[in-house]
Amino acid sequence: MVNEDRQISICSLVPAATEILCELNLEDNIIGVSDLCSYPDSIRSKTKISKSRVITEGFTSAEVESEMNRILELGEVPYEIDDEWFKNEKPDLIITQDNCYICEIDVNYVESRIQGFGYDPEVLVIDPKSISDIYDAIKSIAYSTNKTFEGNRLVLRLSDIIRFDPEFVFVDLCSSSLERQITEVRWLFEQPGFMDVSAIQQGNFYILEHEYFSNPGPRFVDGIELIANVLKPFSGSFPKHGGLKLINVPPLAHSIEDYVGLV
Repeated sequence: MVNEDRQISICSLVPAATEILCELNLEDNIIGVSDLCSYPDSIRSKTKISKSRVITEGFTSAEVESEMNRILELGEVPYEIDDEWFKNEKPDLIITQDNCYICEIDVNYVESRIQGFGYDPEVLVIDPKSISDIYDAIKSIAYSTNKTFEGNRLVLRLSDIIRFDPEFVFVDLCSSSLERQITEVRWLFEQPGFMDVSAIQQGNFYILEHEYFSNPGPRFVDGIELIANVLKPFSGSFPKHGGLKLINVPPLAHSIEDYVGLV
């Protein structure tokens, strides 16, 4: 934990951590983020100190995977980090992850570069794989930033989750826009027997905005509420641009015209 008598400077390499920090009113303390950190909108103006070497926009999942495999087979990493920025700015706290070394910079990569930074920052690793793990991540970040009270309050605010019987089909593809997902899910409809699934026959097929689910931070509650509202409507409102519902069964062109938006 950083000395609470001075202002802490933070570099977040994990979108979920960035969201948690903002929920803890620490956005002003964030001086550097990864290129995947995009929420809230104001975070987009922060300095991007890491970026993926694999361009996903405009490419299919197969093409992205092929390029990723090419880089990995060469023994290289699929992202770049700005070492000079760390040497100059020297953030007190670096938050990274240990879930996936392909999608985001992981702890092993960060630790391999720290020696070259010229100082010894605190490195916090979050590794959420479940809802309870998300709560633990919030508490860990809160402790490391002297925000224990605020962290506990945030966890309590996120604890009230209702379970529903999932007799629907929901799709959300990590790091894919809704338009790209529409193209990618064509593969599902081509699988034997998929069109006979009752959820498809009843039009209960949804494509959801991936950021509500792939970033294990405070917005996961919005994602749960989105699904809950689809399964058993109770408020009639959805997160803005939350997703799409299939209206043409079968899809006529695997395009946006086959869907209606959830807004």
